[in-house]
Amino acid sequence: MLGVGAAIFFVGMISSLGYNGTTGLRTLSASGAKWMAFTQKIAPGDLAEPGKPFVWGDSGRPKINQGTAMFDTRLVDALNYLVSSKQSFCGADKAHDTVVISMGETDQAADTDLSYPPTNAPSTSTLYRGSGVRVKALDSVKCTIYPVNDRCSYKEPAVFDKKTIFLTQDFILSADKTYDSSACAVKCAVDYYPMAPIDAPKDEVAPVQSPDSLTKLNPGEFMYADIAYKAGGAAKLKMAQLMWELMKIDEPGCFAPGGLKGSDRLIPITMISSAWGISQLGDTWQELLKIANKSFPYDFQKQSPLAGLSFDPLLNEQGIHFNY
Repeated sequence: MLGVGAAIFFVGMISSLGYNGTTGLRTLSASGAKWMAFTQKIAPGDLAEPGKPFVWGDSGRPKINQGTAMFDTRLVDALNYLVSSKQSFCGADKAHDTVVISMGETDQAADTDLSYPPTNAPSTSTLYRGSGVRVKALDSVKCTIYPVNDRCSYKEPAVFDKKTIFLTQDFILSADKTYDSSACAVKCAVDYYPMAPIDAPKDEVAPVQSPDSLTKLNPGEFMYADIAYKAGGAAKLKMAQLMWELMKIDEPGCFAPGGLKGSDRLIPITMISSAWGISQLGDTWQELLKIANKSFPYDFQKQSPLAGLSFDPLLNEQGIHFNY
């Protein structure tokens, strides 16, 4: 009996730590300050707004059960971290202004977070449990129009177009806004408006500073006519940046000036990229794995088949999944 009891205790302990890919749900009061502050950052429509960077990417929403929000408090912290300013080594020195999140209600593969052998039944998704979320899109390509001769109706650089960057295999962009190309030109970049147009927000006219491994993925400034060709590079940068930031969240200068330790740590238990995503990242994926080996607690990256950083074809059209 002692042996059985010890075995049950041991299994329970490793489960509570997240060895099996998830931990217990830490709920929030639906009327509490933390949950209410988070919901105030959610845009009411399909596009982010100033002060409201979060957008629901499908009809799924966290369940409210008898005054309790079934959405993990650590998810709220991690999402708030993404839309906060931080040090450049954390992944970016600028807050994300658009984060499209999904609870998977319309996802074709939302019944599980990972592919599973035909002989195994699918596990219950952490999306349904409330301890997981997916990021389907992150930030934007921003474009500036400027005159090339006196016939252009724009006499100085001005905001022209803004397009959300989706982290999915079918992501495409098109130069679908018209302008007088004989008199004006349009230049684009990821995260900022080139040439500092006078009508752009002050924090959207300078490039974001990132580690060299991420900077090399940045497509740089390019002409509007090339936006379809450059879309894949924008998505690669944002996929890598998101995973980098979440794995660096506990380091000093990222979520907190002094860093996070012990039970306060916020690195996700599991983070899953799409198989398409890692096929695009090349050497950067190996850099991300190095961070994972260093950052995930309890050596999860090497020891657990369900925790740590991984990839899955189920997510090719769903974005990047992470859970606690």
